[in-house]
Formats: sequence, structure tokens, C-alpha cells
Amino acid sequence: MSRYLSLIVACVMGASAGVGSGVMLASCTASKTLVVESGHAVLHCAKLDQVRLATLGIELGAAAVRMATGGSVDWSELGRQAETAGLELGACAYAALRAGVAGGATSVARAPNDASWAVLEAMRAKLDGAVIRTSAGDL
Repeated sequence: MSRYLSLIVACVMGASAGVGSGVMLASCTASKTLVVESGHAVLHCAKLDQVRLATLGIELGAAAVRMATGGSVDWSELGRQAETAGLELGACAYAALRAGVAGGATSVARAPNDASWAVLEAMRAKLDGAVIRTSAGDL
């Protein structure tokens, strides 16, 4: 069982036992940034080290520009680069880049052949489907 799946199961069981929906329990956090809210995992990017997050975001943005100058952006490679900084930090930086390119989280296109979205979904899967909460919105 993955480390996040066991967290979600424990917290959902706690919520169904009368603890209350939407309440964050101290025992329901795998980290300061990944919590369970109303039975769903949520990665709070604002709670991460903002200097590291901004630095990684700049690095990913620069890499995307270099790739685009060469013809096309390799979203899979950007995802790999993001994850080398750690899954939670990388997912937040990648999500912010993806949202910025797409015009913001609320207008993110989820086209079936969208390589950038597929990479983001793969990261979310590694976080057991957690919503990635960025300053631009939820992804």
C-alpha cells in the first residue's frame, strides 16, 4: 500500500466515524503540504518552501523556452526534471508551469492527446490522485 493511500483510508474512516467532513486532522497528514480534506488528498503548494519552488519554476520555465526554441516542448522531460527536486515540490512547480502555459488553472485544457496534461496526471497518480492546489487554482 502506498504511503498516501493508507493516509487517505485512515482519514476517510475517521471522517465517517463522526469526526466531520472537511476537518483536517493532525493524524491525517503525511507531510505539512499533503493533507486530506473531505476525504480527498490535497497538495498545498503554498505550504512548500517558496524559494525552492520559485527556483525550480524558473529552471523549468527556462528549459521549456529552450525546448520550444528548438521546435517543441518535451513535457515528459520537464516532468522528470521537476521530480528530481522531490515529488511534492516537483508536482507543484510543474503544475504552475503547466497552468501558466495554458492560461491559468481554471482554464486548463484536458484534451486526451495533451502530453503536458498526461505528465501532470502521472504525477497526481504518484500522489494517489491528490489535487494540486496552486496559487492559480486546483489542478
